[in-house]
Amino acid sequence: MLIMPDILFKSFGIGTMVVVVTAVAASLTLLPAILGLMGDRVNWLTIPIIGRRSGKDSSGGFWNATTRLVTARPGISMLPHYTDERHAFYTFITEFSDGIITADIVVLAPDVSVAPVQNPMTDLVALIAADYFFGTTEAIGGLNGDMVDIRFAIAEDISSQASFDAIKRIRNDYVPAAHCSDSKRYR
Repeated sequence: MLIMPDILFKSFGIGTMVVVVTAVAASLTLLPAILGLMGDRVNWLTIPIIGRRSGKDSSGGFWNATTRLVTARPGISMLPHYTDERHAFYTFITEFSDGIITADIVVLAPDVSVAPVQNPMTDLVALIAADYFFGTTEAIGGLNGDMVDIRFAIAEDISSQASFDAIKRIRNDYVPAAHCSDSKRYR
């Protein structure tokens, strides 16, 4: 609003900024002070009709009932496979999630830049990059040179059977192939 040439828009813009700054300043200073002064009496004043409590440790209400139902039977809150919401979620994950959901492999060694560590890491990255399931690959080195985090993007719902199978392929096939006889140490 400040870039508009009209003085009315400029005054609305400045007024909005002043309100936001005042609200932030009050919430950072005044609110903690009032809560500190009130202590345990924070719920002393109730709103008529809405604020009625059945007891000191009331455990009733809509959200309590919903929470108890969902935690007792979590299958009730899951989306069936044929719903539009589930389809939209699956489409988003498969089409747009490259790099959002990752499988991480952490390599720890006294020096990760030496050939006995670099060669198996290169082989491992090549094996996983050849797998259709994984997307982009990123290797992030530690500050001390003793760690590398290799991240592989997963373009699938992380809770799907295909994701579980892909992680099993990394553990059971790719890591042993990259590290040959010493693979038991890297699981």
